[in-house]
Amino acid sequence: MNEARSRGPVSEVELFDFASRYSALINAEGHEDYPNCPVNWRVLEVSTGPKKAKLLHVTEAGLQDGREIGRTHVSVCLFIDMSNGDILKAEGMNKAAKHARGNIRIGTWENWWNNAVTSFGAAYLR
Repeated sequence: MNEARSRGPVSEVELFDFASRYSALINAEGHEDYPNCPVNWRVLEVSTGPKKAKLLHVTEAGLQDGREIGRTHVSVCLFIDMSNGDILKAEGMNKAAKHARGNIRIGTWENWWNNAVTSFGAAYLR
């Protein structure tokens, strides 16, 4: 890893750039796997706090033949340490796991930030 790139606080631009690229990857994978599903698979929402940002998967109910199917569901996807850009797996809805899985400044969306994330959230430690 290039440690020089991962130092310093995360700007709002960096955070939302990561979130928008990650969201696009998740939605592309969902539409590829389930092309005819009327449910809006996952919308990624960002909730920022003083120390960490929380990325939430929001699956919304869809409409089929004029009636609502499914239900809205919210789950935590991952956390971003705002002091250095580390990607943290969620331990619970409001708690991040201890060890970083990667960094938003290292890797690219093409390689899923050096495999630090999957379409379901932060990767397990390897």
